[in-house]
Amino acid sequence: MKKALLKNKKIINFSLICCGIIVMICGVLFGDTSLSFAEIFDDSTINQLIVKLRVERVCFAFVIGMALSVAGLIYQAILRNQLAEPAILGVSSGAGLGACIMIFTGISLKYPITLSLGAFAGGTVAITIVLILCTILNARKLFSINLAILIGVIVSNLFSSLLMTIIALVPAGELNSVSWWLLGNLDGGNCDVILILLLVTFFAVLASCLWGRELNLLSIDQKLSYNVGLNNMAITVSFLLVASLLASLAVANSGIIGFVGLIVPHIVKIIWGQNLQKVVWIVAFFGGFFLVFCDLLSRIIIENRPLPIGIITAFFGGIFFIYLLFKEREVV
Repeated sequence: MKKALLKNKKIINFSLICCGIIVMICGVLFGDTSLSFAEIFDDSTINQLIVKLRVERVCFAFVIGMALSVAGLIYQAILRNQLAEPAILGVSSGAGLGACIMIFTGISLKYPITLSLGAFAGGTVAITIVLILCTILNARKLFSINLAILIGVIVSNLFSSLLMTIIALVPAGELNSVSWWLLGNLDGGNCDVILILLLVTFFAVLASCLWGRELNLLSIDQKLSYNVGLNNMAITVSFLLVASLLASLAVANSGIIGFVGLIVPHIVKIIWGQNLQKVVWIVAFFGGFFLVFCDLLSRIIIENRPLPIGIITAFFGGIFFIYLLFKEREVV
């Protein structure tokens, strides 16, 4: 039985890698101007420019998908709630607000790094508010599983209202670009941003592997992890900061892209199990492939009229919530 299961997982892993590679190749070939496979290697200046831009975009989408998926996995483990993800917990809205403040005040033009710093600060403030309110409202000073998502939605709405207030003050000529950024935009990727995101995501995944046992215990029961001698507060704060950094960097560079951190960890855990040490790498790669696929759809659904990628992920998120609804009803 175990051998058959192991064999099936190997087949699934191989299939995932093959499908991912195909999706990434299609991401380079298709768009406003479609290319044949032979044209990728053409010496034409225009073709080479198109290929360069698309390769950067595909790589950018891949690392953004990795970051959001790993962040979602960590949030679900720490909060012990399968619905936890950056957008629902208010981290994305907080990061968006922080980034918008840097843009609106003009600070990011003089010091580009402040865009990421502002996003990280906003995302960290948002998740901190959620945790403080959960702790206050829970008489036993433990995270409330039932209240965490509700409070996250409230915090998300509060930050979104502040974000909309800033947008209302933006000059009409800049409104379109800001709106595109808020709905998710992968046009701003470059080699430096891709490398930074890849390194941060790699270290987050590595940390999740090294402290996977602690995260597994924490995701099961906070009292159990405390009884076996774990420093719950240190692990919780450390990994929440790591997850907030991942989500904030993603928002600062690509806008608000929701539901990736919800959908991907769910699917991976259904197929590969709940052990974070084993699934975190799969979550990262599957998340990258998923967002490349969503980006490809956003560019080909309407001819010569690309859609913001946040619309595509929101569509899949809605379908996934319907699936979860029927799944819970079956359990009941």
